[in-house]
Amino acid sequence: MFFLLRPFNFLNCFPMPDELLRMEQGAHPDTALFAVKAFSQPWAFDFVELRYIWHFTNVVTHRSLVMGETWRRFKENYPGAVVRDEQ
Repeated sequence: MFFLLRPFNFLNCFPMPDELLRMEQGAHPDTALFAVKAFSQPWAFDFVELRYIWHFTNVVTHRSLVMGETWRRFKENYPGAVVRDEQ
């Protein structure tokens, strides 16, 4: 069995403190409030500098939102790459 080296495999990359976890797992998730609280944290996107491949496994309800915001913030680091909703 072979495993990827640590720099290539970062599970649960987006920080989810208790408040965000409750919002994520709540019966009526508020996407706008989640975005404001999650993306305003100064350490929210530190994971980008830590590993090469990010797995957003700890964000389920808001996964597309978090992945989209990550892309918007760092897409200039990947010249030529395109996301479908930005074509």
